[in-house]
Formats: sequence, C-alpha cells, structure tokens
Amino acid sequence: MNLRGTQLVQAQSRRHSLGIVSPLGSTVATAWEGILNGRSGIGLIDKMDLSAFPVRIGGQVQGFNAEEYMAPKDLRKFDPFVPFGVASATQAIKDSGFEVNEATCARIGVAMGAGIGGLSTIEENTAKWLEAKTPRKISPFFIPGSIINAAAGRCRSITDCADRTSRWSRRARRRRTRSALPPA
Repeated sequence: MNLRGTQLVQAQSRRHSLGIVSPLGSTVATAWEGILNGRSGIGLIDKMDLSAFPVRIGGQVQGFNAEEYMAPKDLRKFDPFVPFGVASATQAIKDSGFEVNEATCARIGVAMGAGIGGLSTIEENTAKWLEAKTPRKISPFFIPGSIINAAAGRCRSITDCADRTSRWSRRARRRRTRSALPPA
C-alpha cells in the first residue's frame, strides 16, 4: 500500500542464467564437463615471471578468445578482466533466452560483483612511470581500462541499451517538461 491507501501491484520477472570464464573452461559446458570429470584448473603459471616466488602454481584462464566478445580495438583499452566479465555476461544473456529490444531495454541493468580488477594494467603503468619519471608514458586508458566498474560498463554497452536508454530518458524529460507547462 502507498500513502494514499491504494494497493501497489508490482510485476516481477527474474531470469537465472549462466556464463563463465574460468581455469576449467571459457563456457559453461566446458567448465561443467571439467567439474564432472574431476579435472583441475590449477597448473603452472606461465603468464608472468614467478621465479622469485616459492609457489608457481595457480588457476589461470586458458584458451579464451576475447575477440569473440569484444573488438580488438577495445581489447587494447581494457585490462584482461574486462573481456572475462563481458564474455560471462554475453553467455548468460544468451543462456537466459531474454530478448533485448527497445521495449525491454529500459528494464535492463547490470549488477556485477568483483573484489579487484585491473592489476596488470596498474602494474604496467606504474612501471612505465617509475622507469620514465614522466606521466607521458602512461596510457590515457589507464584509469578507464582498469577500474573495477569497467566490466559492468562494458556489459551494459554490449546490450546496446545504454544509447537507447539515454535517448528514451531525453524523450521522457521533454514530455514531462511539456506537461508541466501551463496551457497556452
């Protein structure tokens, strides 16, 4: 009930779907197959130099083709965690069977949880600055490509709803403004 005593009716629709990029596989099917067959995603880490560390094993994504989910130009702008998030979201949208169109765009949002992202980009740009002692060597995409919400932002844009929603918002604002004007 609202303050005026009328009952509010809220229609809710929830869709649960899956998407994954993990050391066991870059699709739900391959990861699930690995789990069922008892395969481990842990192995020797070869994507960075660990010679100074006593432990050289861990889980790292293997065989992932980021170009299936993002344009090569965009891949250069973002830390590797961003295509992982985009791929998982793309798979989940496809798995859900949810149709993204003009009517559903206004109801789509992205909620993505992560602890930290962009460490390799942060490390790379910090090393450039320490070596050159000038900010000119730091990429202009350093911050936008490494911040944790970059993955959620790219996921929002892959649905093509970001532009549609802002266009609808402008239209709605114009209608509200027109209706608020006194009659001529």
